[in-house]
Amino acid sequence: TNKWESLHWQIDNKEFGNFGDTAFINVFGIDTNGNETLIIDSLSTTGDLLGLNDSLDANNYPYLKLQAFFADEILRTPADLVRWQVLYQEAPEAAINPLKINGFTLIDTVEQGEELLFITAIENVSNSDMDSMQVSYRIIDNKYNNTPFNYIIKKPLLVGDVLFDTLRINTNSLIDLNKLWYEINPFVGSKKWQLEQYHFNNLFLNQFYVSGDKINPLLDVTFNGVRLLNGDIVSPNPYVVISLDDENQFLALDDPSLIKLYVNYPTLSGEDSLVLLKTSDYIFKAASMPENKCIIEFQGNFTKDGIYELRIQAQDKSSNISGEGDGTYDYRISFEIINESSITQIINYPNPFSTSTRFVFTLTGFDVPENILIQIMTISGKVVREITKEELGPIHIGKNISEFDWNGTDSFGDKLANGVYLYRVIVQSDEKD
Repeated sequence: TNKWESLHWQIDNKEFGNFGDTAFINVFGIDTNGNETLIIDSLSTTGDLLGLNDSLDANNYPYLKLQAFFADEILRTPADLVRWQVLYQEAPEAAINPLKINGFTLIDTVEQGEELLFITAIENVSNSDMDSMQVSYRIIDNKYNNTPFNYIIKKPLLVGDVLFDTLRINTNSLIDLNKLWYEINPFVGSKKWQLEQYHFNNLFLNQFYVSGDKINPLLDVTFNGVRLLNGDIVSPNPYVVISLDDENQFLALDDPSLIKLYVNYPTLSGEDSLVLLKTSDYIFKAASMPENKCIIEFQGNFTKDGIYELRIQAQDKSSNISGEGDGTYDYRISFEIINESSITQIINYPNPFSTSTRFVFTLTGFDVPENILIQIMTISGKVVREITKEELGPIHIGKNISEFDWNGTDSFGDKLANGVYLYRVIVQSDEKD
């Protein structure tokens, strides 16, 4: 009940004068825990009306218990109770009613990181208006961890009205089977948040499964646009691009701490001189969904000749590492720095050849030479073909294999005769050979 108003009763006395009769009524208040308290003791039955509002607070005692006592010690004809009744204002009653929702089906399976959508309806099924509705819910994961959340739906729930409530559950840290316990008008201590008739229809359980992300992300590293082999020579100021690509479409790679970069510098003793790069040392570009790929751009500046090593630790939002590595680092690549500009190890392959051959060479120094010219000559020294830098294709500091295939023709496109030919390479940087 919301408010106690009055108690009414009618007694039928068996004889005139009530000789030896005893008759009275006791009124007990019952709290929400079922505890009884005697509020009105031995109420006389000579009247038929008692106001209850001043003596009984419905907030403290939402239930009443009436007790009547009748006795006649002389004639053994105690009075009969014809009727007794209590008038009160009905307490409101709200109920969770999923049948009021059209076009929505409860979701029971999502991927890790995918938002879980939960929609429910709250209906006033009584004849009394309700105030704004308090809601409490908690997620219980497969390890029984849970944190309660509380909020208020401010709109009043009037008679016959239906409120719709929507939850959007973050599943980043959830995997396997989970439980969503949803409760309206929850108990605060021993009492409901607001008075209501029943509570059994205020609870709802939705079990859902989160498919954990167990696939490793893919790590890719290039130096000046080239993927290295261990020990390759690179420019002293390489532009290093590191990308981490994850198949998960919901857990965006947007946190710089997912990737850690280390550089091992050369030492005379050969011992590690490992340095963890700060986030201020490079540029981090967060993933832009739906392509879940983050990128790090790092401008190297290695002034000392020697063998360096780049080590990388990388993982996705589900702590899946990017590779097996050596158990500590997911990626390790050694590279050599030679500051002096040079071109070495110049060969053509295959040699000899019948259809075509390519040119292989190694460049060192800071920059690719401005001009490279390969002159092919007969054994007498006559130049029969010149191959320019532009014809060779993309060139970088380190080991190069030309995209250009020389097919054994001269400058006019005529096929050269079988035999032995010589070639020389002319390289110019800053207008110097």
